Amino acid sequence: MPYDQEETVKQGEVVYDWERAYEEKYDDYFRSSLRFGMRRNTKKFSTEFVFDLQYRSNYTYVYLYRIDVTTGEIVKNYKMGFYPNSTIRIQF
Repeated sequence: MPYDQEETVKQGEVVYDWERAYEEKYDDYFRSSLRFGMRRNTKKFSTEFVFDLQYRSNYTYVYLYRIDVTTGEIVKNYKMGFYPNSTIRIQF
């Protein structure tokens, strides 16, 4: 959602520009992932252990998008995209 920079500075709090909602879009990216998992089933429950590695290549995504309410400056913080993730799931 884009910010209304002029109104934000005037009011001293974040004001969104609802007229331009969903017009802006971040760039597309390629994501690859590698997942290792193990599942054990018993009569009463099942247990699953998963380790997932995700990588977004050739792309630095916007991690934080905010506005400074005193100056109206929009600040974007970027990150590279490597995510290790693990999951333990028990189902009864």
